[in-house]
Amino acid sequence: MNERHALATARLDLVPTEPGYAERTWTHLSDERMWRFFPAMRPPTIEALRLRYERFAHPMPYLGAPERWENWICIRREDEAAVGEAQATYAGASCYLAYGVFPAFQRQGFAREAMSAVLRHAHDVHRSRVAIAEMAASNAASIGVARALGLVHVKSKPGEHVGYDGTVSVYRLQLRPSA
Repeated sequence: MNERHALATARLDLVPTEPGYAERTWTHLSDERMWRFFPAMRPPTIEALRLRYERFAHPMPYLGAPERWENWICIRREDEAAVGEAQATYAGASCYLAYGVFPAFQRQGFAREAMSAVLRHAHDVHRSRVAIAEMAASNAASIGVARALGLVHVKSKPGEHVGYDGTVSVYRLQLRPSA
């Protein structure tokens, strides 16, 4: 299944990522505060971001395997502001979650709202039975969002990624949705 899906919440439209969104998100994604925990993932130029979005716009195997990704730009409906990004990587019955809310829009509940819709979509459309999110162990805000979604800590991987503030541990949270 390689179709792409738009999602909606009370305040947000999650639209499939397209290269044309690079202009709308570049200002936010060029802000180093977005990359405090994983600076190596920061796109170096708007063209690099556009190319990333181009890859996201097409079916993509992950690490050479048959997994696929769905990527969304989170648009606040009231003013059409891009507030963040969301991603789901489907692998068999598992769904790996990723999300980022742009600094100007953080602490307003957008991550929880967007990822609740992604979780429902993963379960209802893709039949995912396990949801997994990995984040820096020092990223209290992200861990709080994951816990609010019902994910629980299952393991840590010390020193896996290097952040601006030194080596960080990756904190893995997992949810087994009800059938």
